[in-house]
Amino acid sequence: MATLQWITQFDTWQALAEEWNALLERSTRPLPFLRHEYLTTWWETLGAGEWSRGELTVAVYRDGQGRLQGAAPFFVTQTAHGPTMMLVGSHRLTDYLDLLVTEEAREPFLHALGEALFGPRRRFSHVRRWEWWNLLPDAELRVASRVWTNTYGLDLEESQVEVAPYIPLPPSWEAYLHQVGKKQRHEIRRKIRRLHRHHQPSRWYRVTRPERLDEAMEAFFALMRSHSEKAAFFTPARRAWLKAVARQALERGWLFLAFLEIGGEKAAAFLCFDFHRTLWVYNSGLNPKFRQLSPGWVLLAYILQWAIARKYAVLDFMRGAEGYKFRFGARKRPLYWVRLQR
Repeated sequence: MATLQWITQFDTWQALAEEWNALLERSTRPLPFLRHEYLTTWWETLGAGEWSRGELTVAVYRDGQGRLQGAAPFFVTQTAHGPTMMLVGSHRLTDYLDLLVTEEAREPFLHALGEALFGPRRRFSHVRRWEWWNLLPDAELRVASRVWTNTYGLDLEESQVEVAPYIPLPPSWEAYLHQVGKKQRHEIRRKIRRLHRHHQPSRWYRVTRPERLDEAMEAFFALMRSHSEKAAFFTPARRAWLKAVARQALERGWLFLAFLEIGGEKAAAFLCFDFHRTLWVYNSGLNPKFRQLSPGWVLLAYILQWAIARKYAVLDFMRGAEGYKFRFGARKRPLYWVRLQR
């Protein structure tokens, strides 16, 4: 018989790490932000202090054979609207959020979850508001919320909070250049040639050795400090959190941290996640000293070449409508906030 269970103790959730990540590999929406180590690292500091307190309320769904087929990483916190349930990871540090569920378990899991949250014998009777942040258009939780609204007589509010551009990757670099159009194709080639003609040698590389990660992350933060908004956002607590996430990702094989050096000096960097044949661009940094050489553009072109050569399907820029993303051929896609309330 299938069962829906609730985990409220961190140690119990920690013990599910291997099983959780195996479920994510089979799930309908395999996002890097749903990996167990990412979520638990976020939870240990409640988003680097974004939330002052929270009650862990993780739902896990098992089929009749005891296999984990669905999971919902929730927590309850106090907001201006009273006790509110959210997804672990909400919301400033994490670009995308959702549930984990396999295709075959979607209907029974979402039905059981809806009954537990909103039915006559609902488990969390003190909660009157549910907020889901950073949901993609086809997110399981966004679709389920509409069903729950009709089934349980809830009030639903939805708004677009951001755009999340992405590039579908073609089979070859030449096909990509054709995809972006003549003007952009010329700009990419021109900037690469200009850097190659520069009197100082250049190279790009990925950080793959754990013993070099701390130094690399400090260099990455130094490059980000040239951007005033990023410098203000990445407080010491958030920098410590991102370093912890990067270490977890490197140890488990899904970190993509790349630098471009010019004359032995770091000129640009991209921190991405390499997961499910997709590169997820989390953040970037630039050395203003080399701005005239467009190091960010050149490094992004190298990264795209790398991904296309390995038959990756997508480069996902995630949140943010910066113009350079669209000049590189990104397509627009909305990102949603959903609120349910009695």
